Amino acid sequence: MIDIAVATAIYCLAQNIYFEARGEKDVTAQLAVATVVMNRVRDDRFPDDPCAVVRQGPVSRTGLPLLNQCQFSWWCDGKLETIDDPAAWRQAEIFAKLVLTSGLQISGIEEATHYHASYVSPDWLPKMKFCRRIGAHKFYRLIN
Repeated sequence: MIDIAVATAIYCLAQNIYFEARGEKDVTAQLAVATVVMNRVRDDRFPDDPCAVVRQGPVSRTGLPLLNQCQFSWWCDGKLETIDDPAAWRQAEIFAKLVLTSGLQISGIEEATHYHASYVSPDWLPKMKFCRRIGAHKFYRLIN
């Protein structure tokens, strides 16, 4: 039986995989999205649990995330997040559990704490060192 904290962490990681990368043809990109979350968990500059990392960002006085100001865009883009692809969700859950419980690392992104879809250019890029592109995502680490 999985303990509640582990089950919750798997759920948060699965959500991030699903909403950030379920369309990726290369499953390594889905694993890499979860790996970035876990890299942040291990980094003192970020929260120390996967759910806090995924949900990190400023909130309004009502406790709701401020639109488009979160670490992961799906969390506060103002859209209703619906899991409507059961196969993709199941895969996201499997990958989340794998990354959370195995310590899996992906070559080239061992220190990556950020990523973005290749078709956008975030304003935080000047503070980053490019690590690797995997599928439609580009991965970065903070410049020390």
